[in-house]
Amino acid sequence: MAKNTSSNPHLKGLYNRLRKRYRHIWGDLPDTTVVRWGGVREMEFKGKRRIKAMWGYAIWDREMPLIVINGELRRQRLFKTTEATLLHEMTHLSFKGRDSHGPRFKERMRELAAAGAYNEIF
Repeated sequence: MAKNTSSNPHLKGLYNRLRKRYRHIWGDLPDTTVVRWGGVREMEFKGKRRIKAMWGYAIWDREMPLIVINGELRRQRLFKTTEATLLHEMTHLSFKGRDSHGPRFKERMRELAAAGAYNEIF
């Protein structure tokens, strides 16, 4: 199966704006990150385990990290949920695949909230 290396222009633009705005929290996230919508089938199967409800996921790769956002968010016009999901997945990338939802991840999410990242979302 060929690797999809194309970003959705809207998602990539949002990624770049957030990347610059919260650089002091995440550090330098790669500009080579592919950010795209994913289908329901893709979202339900990640590796070999079934995930029933998932808004997105991030995969760290030194050359081309990937963030996939569930296309249902776009279809249902859930733009604020899309942005919140992207913030969450960008936080995963900031750990370069070395943290899941542990204490450091949660602390970084709190830093984003304190910096106002969610003020217009919630």
